[in-house]
Amino acid sequence: MKEDKKEKSGDLIKNIMFIVLALVIAILIRKYVFSTHIVKGASMEDTLHSGDFIITNNLSLVFGNPDREDIVVVKDPSGGKTWGVFDRLVVKRVIGLPGDEIDLNEGKFYINGELLQEEYEAEDSWTMATVGNHWELTADEYFIVGDNRNLGKSYDSRAYGPVDRDLICGRARVRLFPFDKMGKI
Repeated sequence: MKEDKKEKSGDLIKNIMFIVLALVIAILIRKYVFSTHIVKGASMEDTLHSGDFIITNNLSLVFGNPDREDIVVVKDPSGGKTWGVFDRLVVKRVIGLPGDEIDLNEGKFYINGELLQEEYEAEDSWTMATVGNHWELTADEYFIVGDNRNLGKSYDSRAYGPVDRDLICGRARVRLFPFDKMGKI
């Protein structure tokens, strides 16, 4: 009888340890390998729409930095919180890299004096400046914007300035939903 209790107690401890280990591994994978997100809002239209379910590659940012035109998930630079606890995340496109000079003239971005060719930008959009029209990025800053630049559609670096590298959480690589648009972004 005592051996049965010891055996059951040992099995219970093993099961609890297995569950704890599985949770730790799941948390590490979600934080450092990949994450899932649901897009909210119109800031990335026509590329992404509200309700799109995306997967981000977080591991790629452990070994490298974002590239120009990458779609990234970023901790809200304005300090927004979800439920008052977690950092709110936003989805934006990187257009400025560390050391770049960015100008916004007549609705178009210029990077280091060269016009930025943007096939992904919403066709009818007009890029407006909200705070300034010239930014110089430091060695650890990125300039991020939504693809939908119409007035009031994207709150981005045009309003809050360049973002620090440590705010960028992952690169959006795949859309899982809606199913008819599933695939690489």
